[in-house]
Amino acid sequence: MQHGTELREHAERLLDLARRAGADEAQVSASHDREIKVGFERNELSLSASGEETSLRLRVHHQHRLGAASTNSTDRHDLERAVEAAMAMASFSPPDEHLNLPFPAPLEERPDLWDESIVSVGPEQLRSMAEEFLRALREDARVSIDSGNVSSELDESWLLNTHGIAVRERQTRLAWLGSGQGLDGDDITNFDYGGGMSYRLEGARERMLVDGRRMARQIAGTFGAGTGVSYKGCVLLSPRALEELVLDPLESHLSGLQVFYGKSNFTDDKLGTPVTSPLFSLEDDPTDPLLVGCTAWDSEGVPTSRRTFIERGVLRLQMENAYSAKRRGRSLTGHCGFGLHGAKVASGETPLADLVSGRQPLLVVHRFSGNVDAQSGDFSGVAKGSHLHAAGERRPISETMISGNLFAMLRCIEGVSREVETVENGYVAPWILFDGISVTAQDQVGRP
Repeated sequence: MQHGTELREHAERLLDLARRAGADEAQVSASHDREIKVGFERNELSLSASGEETSLRLRVHHQHRLGAASTNSTDRHDLERAVEAAMAMASFSPPDEHLNLPFPAPLEERPDLWDESIVSVGPEQLRSMAEEFLRALREDARVSIDSGNVSSELDESWLLNTHGIAVRERQTRLAWLGSGQGLDGDDITNFDYGGGMSYRLEGARERMLVDGRRMARQIAGTFGAGTGVSYKGCVLLSPRALEELVLDPLESHLSGLQVFYGKSNFTDDKLGTPVTSPLFSLEDDPTDPLLVGCTAWDSEGVPTSRRTFIERGVLRLQMENAYSAKRRGRSLTGHCGFGLHGAKVASGETPLADLVSGRQPLLVVHRFSGNVDAQSGDFSGVAKGSHLHAAGERRPISETMISGNLFAMLRCIEGVSREVETVENGYVAPWILFDGISVTAQDQVGRP
């Protein structure tokens, strides 16, 4: 790994060159990454690979015009060329008086995300871990793993701008990922995938094996899938399905810039008013060291902190970066890319078993694959790896269509589970029971 002081010196040199070239404001993001990876394909380990990379990304504002360039070289000549490219881009960009870069602000303390034990992990140790992970994924011999890997990752980053921001972050990660399907003669299940990561080596192996076995059991549990039933009513979404059907679309509607452009349902006049059922609460937690988005600052160097966006159904906040905050007269929230760092949907008071019992038919959706209209919230897609509770039994079903409207669905929540799940170390969510969703069995798809 390149020493942090050296990486900062490269960033300072590029920033100084931009200043000398006439940039009114400039920002440099510099990072150095090292990765060692052991992969597997078709149930067999493949060769290990490793690599290191230094990258510098430059953003300039000149006469209210935006320019940007990047380089993987720290040679002075290449840095000068990056500056020339960024300034040339700015000369052709339309002017925008709201372009700005933030000023320094105090950062909150964060857990140390650097573990020397991961730094010391070599290819042989990774290979041993990959063998164990593959065995866990194939706990049931009918599960066939198409691809996956176990990797150690080291990352050091600096962000500097001409207003005096100079922030540093470094992380170590052990990560694992697998994808596959079940094969038992003519019985072939849907593909599924799963993974996770840890900033620390201690306990990572145990978590990796738990994730692998969970995926194996999920796949094996969908053998013998039959046809579902068509109805309109309650559907139970798993934490994984919530990401695809609820969390990803909500991020767009919580963006202050989308509000400004008139493309969000969560307009300014709805702040402080109910926008979902009171059973739904959503916060962003960039302080949680179990989540991959744990960070003290966003990609503009603005401090991050725990923030509540929806509290018991009431809209409390929208995401703002430097541009949207200036344009809308709002405060920065530490969300430069308008994405949540560590989304957490609040748990409820109902045991998961109680959400399932007494409601039949009930489709329990493991994953959603389909489309959600970015503005209207209308959605339609396939429930994959899912189960149907009907006629007093639980059984796996083949691909079944579900459709409805996100915003109507969020107002029709019948229950939220007490149990929560951390999904691939990206976010935390419970199971949520929604009403008013149309379910169409496979043999009914396309019929009038």
